[in-house]
This record gives sequence, C-alpha cells and structure tokens, in this order.
Amino acid sequence: MTTKTPKKRRQRSSPKASNENTFIVRLAKDLSEYADVAVEAADASEAEEIVTDLLSKPSILDDLSYEAGDDREGPYTCDSWESDGADQVALTIRNGVPIFPPAPTKLTCPYCSYDGEKPTEHGGTFRYLADVTTWREIIRLKKSKPNPTLIIEGLSDKYDEDEEKNERIECRACLREFPIPAGLKTDFR
Repeated sequence: MTTKTPKKRRQRSSPKASNENTFIVRLAKDLSEYADVAVEAADASEAEEIVTDLLSKPSILDDLSYEAGDDREGPYTCDSWESDGADQVALTIRNGVPIFPPAPTKLTCPYCSYDGEKPTEHGGTFRYLADVTTWREIIRLKKSKPNPTLIIEGLSDKYDEDEEKNERIECRACLREFPIPAGLKTDFR
C-alpha cells in the first residue's frame, strides 16, 4: 500500500513571478453557493491545487461570501480560467496566502458607477435582495385533459428555519444586481 506524499509548495516573498498569470478559481459550497477567487500561478491546474490545499485546512477561505450556484457538498474547486482582468473576485491568493480586499467605504454599482447620492427615477438608491423558501398547501390534483393541474392554496408562508440565500444588491439606477462587496457585513434593524 502506498501513501501519497504531499507536494511541497514553493514559497516566495517577491511579487508575482514573470512566468505566472492570474487565474480565476471558482469554489462551490453545497452546490447552492459559489465564490470566485483570483490566484497567481503558472497555470490553471496549479491555481486549483493552491486553492484545494487551502480548503483542506481551516483558513480564512471559510469566511468567503458565496453566491447562488448548485447544490452539492463542499466547498471544493469546480472551475478555473485565466483572468481577463475584469473579473469580480472575493479575494486574491498571492504566494499561497489569501488576501481579502479592504471593505469599500462607499457603495458603488460596478455596472453603471451609480453611487446612491441621489434617488433614481426607479425610486430609492439601492435595494438588498435575497431568496427565501416559501410554501403553499397543495389542495388536490385536478385530472383534466390534455394536462392535469395542481390546485395550490393561494396564500403562502415562508420557512422561518430556512436562511436567506443569494444575498445581493440591486442598483436602482440601472436595475442590475451585484454581490454584496467583500468585507461588508449586513445588519438588519
């Protein structure tokens, strides 16, 4: 029986080596959430290996804000590609060390640069959006041709034990949605 010897990771104190590029590695958690991180590495495989190594031990990667995605257990790496420089990432991994960007001091839409200083024609400035699970009682199955129909109670309720998912911000200027910027916490009043 053979045992797998862990690969030694090279340690550098200098900035990115000339043969390294920035790769985006997508992490999935419970297949319902994902996060993208930028990794400086020689190729996509090395970038995924660095992230997988960080995920195998307690690290600050546990604090990433994940967005809606698929529904498997995790976290795990699920994709990687070379960055074009315009990717929005939760953090950068340099020399194997995760580096979170500083929290913004002003909320700005990444699409239209709206800063929320004045209300828009759509009303308000920004909105917090999240998905919740609602439920309704099924009354019966109405057998009709050609398609049977589920008759469902009109009133709904939400599962209180289910947490909100896919937290995001809606810009009221361009009506596009974007993730809550890294480093910002939410406080409900």
